[in-house]
Amino acid sequence: MPKLKMIKHKRLPIFLGVFLISFATLMLEIGMTRIFSILYEYHYAFLAVALAISGLGAGGIFFHAKLKNSKYEDLALVISGQGFGMAILLMLFLVVFVSGLNVIYFTAILAFLPFLFAGIFLSASFELFAEKSGKLYAIDLIGAALGSFLVIFALKLGGVAVALVTGLLASLSSILIRVGDYRIKKITIKNAIGLISLPLALLVLLLLNILFGFLGPIPFSPSAQKEMLSLMNHPFYDAQIEETRWSHFGRTDLVKNNLNRSEMVLFIDGTAGAPMYRFNGDFGNINNNAVLGLKRDYTGYFPISHLPPEEKRTVLIIGPGGGRDILAAKLAGAEQITAVEINPDFVKLARKYKDYNGGIFDQREDISVVVDEGRSFLKRLRKKFDIIFMSIPITKTSRSPEGYALSENFLFTVDSMSDYLEHLTENGRIIVVAHHDLEIFKLLFLTLDVYKKKGINPQEALKHIYTIGPPMFQVFVLKKSPITKEEAKIIHDGAMLERHYQAETTFIPHISQHLHEIPLGEGKVLSGQMINEVILAISEGRVNPDELIKAANVDLKPNSDNNPFFYKMKKGLPEVISILLILSFILAVFALLIKPRFKPPTERALKKRDFLFRYMFFSIGVAFMLIEIPLIQKFTLFLGQPVYSLSALLLSLLVGAGIGSYMSGRIRVVNSVVKLIGASLLVAIVVLLYLWILPSIFDRLLSATINTRIFASVGLILPVGLVMGVPFPSGIKLLHTFKMTEQVPRMWGINGLSSVFGSVLAVSLSIIWGFTMSLIVGAFLYFLICIIFSFKKSLFLNQ
Repeated sequence: MPKLKMIKHKRLPIFLGVFLISFATLMLEIGMTRIFSILYEYHYAFLAVALAISGLGAGGIFFHAKLKNSKYEDLALVISGQGFGMAILLMLFLVVFVSGLNVIYFTAILAFLPFLFAGIFLSASFELFAEKSGKLYAIDLIGAALGSFLVIFALKLGGVAVALVTGLLASLSSILIRVGDYRIKKITIKNAIGLISLPLALLVLLLLNILFGFLGPIPFSPSAQKEMLSLMNHPFYDAQIEETRWSHFGRTDLVKNNLNRSEMVLFIDGTAGAPMYRFNGDFGNINNNAVLGLKRDYTGYFPISHLPPEEKRTVLIIGPGGGRDILAAKLAGAEQITAVEINPDFVKLARKYKDYNGGIFDQREDISVVVDEGRSFLKRLRKKFDIIFMSIPITKTSRSPEGYALSENFLFTVDSMSDYLEHLTENGRIIVVAHHDLEIFKLLFLTLDVYKKKGINPQEALKHIYTIGPPMFQVFVLKKSPITKEEAKIIHDGAMLERHYQAETTFIPHISQHLHEIPLGEGKVLSGQMINEVILAISEGRVNPDELIKAANVDLKPNSDNNPFFYKMKKGLPEVISILLILSFILAVFALLIKPRFKPPTERALKKRDFLFRYMFFSIGVAFMLIEIPLIQKFTLFLGQPVYSLSALLLSLLVGAGIGSYMSGRIRVVNSVVKLIGASLLVAIVVLLYLWILPSIFDRLLSATINTRIFASVGLILPVGLVMGVPFPSGIKLLHTFKMTEQVPRMWGINGLSSVFGSVLAVSLSIIWGFTMSLIVGAFLYFLICIIFSFKKSLFLNQ
């Protein structure tokens, strides 16, 4: 067994350095989800998180395997802080000046480097002060918590600014380490210049970028499939960015067409384009043909236009975007509109350009616009609406701090449809403008499941539903009361005979199958069956919906709030998640199998102890993420305002874990293994208890103000964090107790790489079986730690 080296660094500079590195790392991790979402596609936010966590783990492994007991060991802390800052500079230079880096794999390597250096710094610090692991882990978590919270405000300055801030903070840690080295009595001018040159350069670049936009915005990769790029490069448009805004929600651009001033388009991260029309604000004297064209061209207009006035007095629009749905609803005769938009920058820009859009986002007597998450907003209301309207409300940007949100939301679940129906007047209806056939079918089977739970068979349920439209942007309508034969005829004549809609999913109750002909001119007609045969067969009782779902080669299974992945169209896991799951598992196993630098133990007891340490740190890494990710998702619907809420929850969870870690060092017990066993059991108990009590707590507090709900959420999350913060530092303390401190970086690496696997596993379990299953598996892993170490406790006593 090697002898422990004398500590050569003062405690305070190391602790402050850990705080700065952890702060910078979490801030960069969240910032990278935004940068990757802009550079490439929104789902690459997952890759940013995987790179961050794997980089932290790999840093520990690298320090243990290559730097430990080498001539570079003493410089590891200083070099890693400086290396973090240099990696940031290199990454930004290539991203900004090399056309957005067309090759994602190269970008991934660049993004991996800062986290690798962070892992080296943190693992080396924990080895130096293993006996103070409780305090050190507390500082690590609190720094990460503050970084995850303050990045929300930093993102308003842009992705480049966030990256520069993190590089500046990390490079400052090198100065602290150098000052705190006992062996250095005096720092020469040359050394001082070397230490401050990088932080000074980063500070100057940060100020130049904030004040003058020196480095400019993060560009889109030329290979990215971005709607905004297509518009900007279109040969028949003279498109130009009118204004760009950055926030925690993403990069929002307002794009104008210099050849046609009738409309502009709002984009989030270059996708999800939402038109904003030029409008004079007077619905009685419209001066823009593009607005009048909505009556003819926009499929969301028709389902409202044919209704009698008493059935369209109050309308709730979820996701109005740039205002098209508001205009269409007013043109169709809606009296009072409440619009709920989740992206605050859309609303701010719409209000800024009120002279262009007629001020429809200002508070008018007939139009009220609210910034909130639509479903959460609705659940807090007792008001009923004649119409609940949603038009393509998918946002192609990752809003979750973990980056694993899959851009899913709680708008289309069995539970949400039940909520919508409860908030409708007796003759009210839900109208959804969808992208294509698959979304219509998913909405259909989801709705049939809602009625099935109420004891209503599919034949009766389909009397409440009709689907119409052209092949693209079809419309799904669900009426609370059954559709009458008279209403069905009005729908048929207006949609099929006047507008010549012929979507493959067309279905109107009380209308029998027949050929529908569309005149093409010159005596030519296009004919085909009007009613979808599959839906017709269900309505006639000839086929069971459950059998169709099972036989389909796409995922049509109704989803609930427990797994709100409506836009997952393929059966099984998405390809990107499957690849990450396999790769992260291989990395975790690789970390487990890495041999220690010192001579492997020959005594049977020492071999068992080494195996148990590896198992413990692996399980903690997996279980922590299995609980953290779904637990935060479960609070999302309760809180609304996704990013602010998620950051508040992440802050409280990490702070709670930090407090628990600090308190673990103050608890006087015979041995750290007792704390490990007790804390692991408590985590399992608390998580399972929460699965039982959270639904009733949410129901009771749902109507409370946002501040009350946030305080309640913080109060609920903190206890989980408190107990989850004890096992890791207890394990580090045990390593110190058994003179295995040199193994701390190795165990850090195992924990870090297993956390990557845990993150992807949490998403995988949530997609297939729901958030609850992920929480149960996480609780079970903590319980296993408790059981195994209880049986093997004798190996860790009497030292």
